[in-house]
Amino acid sequence: ANKYAAERGKEVHAQRLKDGTGKSPGLKDILLSIRLLLCNVPFMLINLAAAFDGILVAGFSTFMPKFIEFQFGYPAGTAALYVGLVVVPTGGGATLASGYLVRRFNMKMRGILKFCTVLSALLCFFALAFLMECRNAPFAGVTLPYGQANTHETTFLGKKLNSSCNAGCACTEQDYYPMCGRDNVLYFSPCYAGCTEVFQDGDDKVG
Repeated sequence: ANKYAAERGKEVHAQRLKDGTGKSPGLKDILLSIRLLLCNVPFMLINLAAAFDGILVAGFSTFMPKFIEFQFGYPAGTAALYVGLVVVPTGGGATLASGYLVRRFNMKMRGILKFCTVLSALLCFFALAFLMECRNAPFAGVTLPYGQANTHETTFLGKKLNSSCNAGCACTEQDYYPMCGRDNVLYFSPCYAGCTEVFQDGDDKVG
């Protein structure tokens, strides 16, 4: 830290001398500043932590609504709303809470770095939750042929949604509303499941 401060002081002093002569900083000065930043280990580690945090939040916000929509059969708007209710308050609340704790305990740079290290270690522990998985439900016409018994063995078949049970229903693939039948098989929509009537039960459709 002392070495970095000394080098930084020399750079600032040299910059002032150049400014006095009316010369603007050259490429050599820019490269020197970049080298000092790259050699600043705490600064680079904080940048990497912020980058990984941004990647995690961006991936969570992008793909979690689709996962909830597919896994639990919620409409796209409802799934996005639930994810927003989790991401926005936790992100803003964590920023405000950390700022309050830093101010409350009057943390200096060393204390802030220790605080970030402890929280990052806890985050790594909770990240193990991403290793949890659920068995995908058989998808009629996609991983399970129509009319075949549910054996929980999924094989990608392509997209073969039309069958004898929905031949006269004029189903359209634009109306994607996955539903689970009484046979524990997932269908693209009530229409492709062969339902002739659909009832609205709150946010859910029941065929």
